[in-house]
Amino acid sequence: LAQSPDVGDFESLVEEESETKFVGDLASAWGDRWMKIEGVALVTQLGGTGSTPPPSPLLDQLKKEMQTHEVRGSREALASKDTAMAMVGGYIPPGAQKGDTFDLKISVPPRSKTESLQAGWVMPARMRQVMVIDKSLHSGDVAGIGQGEVLVDTLFDTSGDEVDKKRGRVIGGGTVMQQRRFGLGIFDEHSSVRTS
Repeated sequence: LAQSPDVGDFESLVEEESETKFVGDLASAWGDRWMKIEGVALVTQLGGTGSTPPPSPLLDQLKKEMQTHEVRGSREALASKDTAMAMVGGYIPPGAQKGDTFDLKISVPPRSKTESLQAGWVMPARMRQVMVIDKSLHSGDVAGIGQGEVLVDTLFDTSGDEVDKKRGRVIGGGTVMQQRRFGLGIFDEHSSVRTS
């Protein structure tokens, strides 16, 4: 015949549990968020649907990018209707290793006269984490490089929206350039060798 446990046993268990310290009470995780990175790129092979980019800080950034990759005839390339300037971005997951791949989002800047990115090819573009600190724009080290064939959003949305021809994705087109570490940071009030 089974005996019912004494109420005192339950009370002692509850007391022990309230005194138990969990990892979340002593530390918090770091590096556990997706990192948004962005850059600017030249999209080629547009078959006449591109445009000459208007003067802007983005264009200055693209010119520097083209110098880095030693693009010859950059002026002619930018003036061609077969090319367009595009913004490139992506998200790197926590714990990503150097060489891992991720998807890219491609879009035409607001004042661009580019009609479509369909069948375009994104030339190599360096992407960085960008943040506004004290009302000024700061960018980090190169966290990823992206390139590849653009799949425009009209392939996935048949609503006929012309804007969808100016946005797209490059599936697996980004390559992680820096390892993303993550771990636990111990709160100052619990900082000790014993806690570690």
